[in-house]
Amino acid sequence: MKQAKLMRLCWLVMLIVYTIAFLAEFIISVVAAASYPTDPGGMLLTLIWPAQLVGASIIFLFACLLRKSVLDVKELERKEREEKKE
Repeated sequence: MKQAKLMRLCWLVMLIVYTIAFLAEFIISVVAAASYPTDPGGMLLTLIWPAQLVGASIIFLFACLLRKSVLDVKELERKEREEKKE
């Protein structure tokens, strides 16, 4: 039980850290691309979006894993309560 709660905490921390890093990278890359003087037609901005899509997918994966670990903890708690009743 304690291990499941620790895993849930780890997924939450990873989700928060990666989301902050993702947002910081996005802001920095957009500002850098917008301020690049010889960028014809915003070519750098078109190269940024695939990387952002991958980053968003990883954040979604972390969120799904966090949700699964929360459900696993609830299932373990339910089983423990049933065992105590018996």
